[in-house]
Amino acid sequence: QYPGTKLAVTEFNYGGTTHISGAIALADVLGIFGRYGVYFSSLWGDLTGYVASAYRMYRNYDGNGGKFGDLSVRATTSDIPHTSIHAALWSNGPGTLHIIAIDRCFHQSVIGQFVITSDIHFASAGVYALGSGSTQILALPGLPSIQGNQFSYDLAPMTVYHFVVSASPADVE
Repeated sequence: QYPGTKLAVTEFNYGGTTHISGAIALADVLGIFGRYGVYFSSLWGDLTGYVASAYRMYRNYDGNGGKFGDLSVRATTSDIPHTSIHAALWSNGPGTLHIIAIDRCFHQSVIGQFVITSDIHFASAGVYALGSGSTQILALPGLPSIQGNQFSYDLAPMTVYHFVVSASPADVE
C-alpha cells in the first residue's frame, strides 16, 4: 500500500565494545545492510571501543574522512563459515572500489583470493585493518601492483580489512 517505503533496522546491538568480535559482527551486518538496501539503521547503546572502530572502517577508515562507496557491487566468498566480503563503488565515479573483507577464524589466517570482474582495470590498493590487539585502525603496506584484476592477501584471524582498490589512470579519464 506504500510504494517507495524504505527498510530500516532500529535499536540493534551486538555488544562487543571491548572485544574484536563486536567489530566483526557490526562490520559484517553493516555490509549486509548496504548490500540489501537498508535505508537507515541505528545502534542502541554506546558508540565506543571496537564498535566505534567498526563504523570507522566504513566512515573514516584512514582518519581523513575516507568512506566506503555508496553503490553496492556483488561480492562473494567461497568460505562462508570463516569469511565475509562486501564491496562498493562511488556512484559519482567508478575509479575506486572499496572491499571490506572479514576473517572470522579464531586461530588461523585465510588466504583471500580476490578476483574483480570488471571492464575497469584496477592497478593498486591501499589496505587498512582492525584486529584484536587494538581498537586502532592500522594502515598496512598496500598493494602497489595488481595484475589482471586479481590479487591475494593473507587475512589474519579475527580481523576486518578495508581495501581501497584504485583503477589505472587510463580507466578513470
